Amino acid sequence: MNKEPYEILYTPIEHSKPHETVWPLLKDISFTPPAEPEAAYREWLNAPYISDDLKKEARALTGAKDSLDAAAAFAQADEITRAGIADAFSSILSFGTAGLRGVMGPGFNRMNTWTVGTTIQALADVLKEAYNSRERKKRYVAIGFDTRHGSEAFAWLSAGILAANDIKVRIFEKYVPTPLVAYATHRQECLAGIMVTASHNPRQYSGVKFYEDGGIQMGEGLAEAVNLRRGDSYITLPRQQLEDHDNVERMPGSAEMNYLNYLVNNLPPRGDESELKIVFTPIHGTGARFVMPLLEDLGFRNVITVDEQMAPDPDFTTAPAPNPEQEPAMALAKEYAERNQADIVLATDPDADRLAVMVPDSSGEWQLLTGNQVGGLLTYYYINFLKARDRLPEDATLVITVVTDKFGAAIAEAMDVNVTEALTGFKNICGKIREFKIHGRNTYIMGYEESIGYALGQEVLDKDGISALALLASAAAKEKAEGSSVWDRLIALQERHGYYVSLPVQHSLTGPGGPALKDKVMRSFRHISSDDLRFSAEDMEEGKELPRLLRKDDYLQQRSFTYERHGDTLVAESTQIEELRSDVLRFIFSDGSWFALRPSGTEPKLKFYFYGHHKDEAAALAQAERLSRMVKHRIAEIAP
Repeated sequence: MNKEPYEILYTPIEHSKPHETVWPLLKDISFTPPAEPEAAYREWLNAPYISDDLKKEARALTGAKDSLDAAAAFAQADEITRAGIADAFSSILSFGTAGLRGVMGPGFNRMNTWTVGTTIQALADVLKEAYNSRERKKRYVAIGFDTRHGSEAFAWLSAGILAANDIKVRIFEKYVPTPLVAYATHRQECLAGIMVTASHNPRQYSGVKFYEDGGIQMGEGLAEAVNLRRGDSYITLPRQQLEDHDNVERMPGSAEMNYLNYLVNNLPPRGDESELKIVFTPIHGTGARFVMPLLEDLGFRNVITVDEQMAPDPDFTTAPAPNPEQEPAMALAKEYAERNQADIVLATDPDADRLAVMVPDSSGEWQLLTGNQVGGLLTYYYINFLKARDRLPEDATLVITVVTDKFGAAIAEAMDVNVTEALTGFKNICGKIREFKIHGRNTYIMGYEESIGYALGQEVLDKDGISALALLASAAAKEKAEGSSVWDRLIALQERHGYYVSLPVQHSLTGPGGPALKDKVMRSFRHISSDDLRFSAEDMEEGKELPRLLRKDDYLQQRSFTYERHGDTLVAESTQIEELRSDVLRFIFSDGSWFALRPSGTEPKLKFYFYGHHKDEAAALAQAERLSRMVKHRIAEIAP
């Protein structure tokens, strides 16, 4: 690889001026399926815009012989089958975090060629309105895909639709990690980027992720414009015509090489890499093809791979739930680490945009670090790295989310780095770069969220598990060379800044009643005031001094409510939250503990985040557990 310095880590994104993009809000032609399950099912089976293959798959759900037999077959189906059809056909798959994601199968609310095709057609319509033909002839849409079932087919379907709409595309030859598509969209000045991936979801899922001009995830403006144009059909070209089509090119190999060169020359501090013993797993995904040559080029010679998980496997045979944030997905890696007496375990999720880390504690027991802990460590190591290279801007700024704990923030502020909050998702975290440029203050150096996603620098404007892996591996090597470890560093930082304990909890909302239950739970918590909180009997009986609610932040109403008691009177003062709207609630208490909740942007569930902070780790854990019990009790009352 080229070893020349790659000195553009903080080059402003001038070529596209993404903050000036005004996406055209075209006439609303959005398609809505019938709300009644049987009618929606029949619509699918009779519609001229649904392919014969998808109709056949739909008939198989009930055993219907043809569309005329559908009503009888639906009526005779068992309750579980009818509920599944209601979920699959009675609503349209909605936009989540930066695009579509859902279970594959027939139906308006499933990932299939119709949902993908109509969405890409809508994107094509918006791009044709936003950019004239001369601009479209000079620039491309970058397209990548992961190793899941159907991913490559969805990528080529996207290419066919864009090409048929006279929009040029560059599609990767093989599967690639998500951060590479974000990088290519940015560095090649693409009109947009498309990554076909369901990230860390189970094998039944697929998804399509969108990047705007400039390489940041699709924001609210583009999402609204695309939603308005999601009709019932699309135009495309067959795959065999795309190989030699003027609007279709293969992504040049230099895109991958430039990304790896950027990582080698800009991110990791150098240590004695050859001494560090690493266990690595890509969990059957895209990471191995990039991580292994990167580690070799960085000088690591003692890398032990989890052999069962190195090759792509869309069924995720050894990790049915391929989310390395959770211990079951890391079980094999832990076995390898124990057997080989490794120093650290590094795991990328299937599309390599997330990084999970395991390290042995002081007694030798392996610990899976939380995203908050890894984020704090990366903050410490990255700021020190930039300082050592004399590349830390005077107004350097760390961006965290409103549901991320304050461990990394405390570290950054102690190192004279600014901290600001964003809403969840990297379209908001990296979107702060646009805001900083508009106001002419603050320089983004990194951002992260608690769900093991980290973005270092301004070249990959999305979470990037590979760059985070490179930095942490090199930092671990340096720690070992100095007689220390990553665990030792974590403890030292906690001893200085206090123990931050997190208890993430997910409440599943699957089935046709899920959306209504989600709204009911969010509505109940949205109307909580200080007098409405009731802690569990366990906490009351122990006679503990219970914390008071000091503040409630409602990012949907964009209001912050501060509570003060004057005698028997509760006074609440309201102030404006200067942030984009999002369905997120946050509750902050007098003892420093707090919790937040929000609907998932990619899955049918509510996400809760419980946090404690104390100089004593056990006390911090007790704070978080107390909040968890209180919330659990309230949910039981709402949805018994």
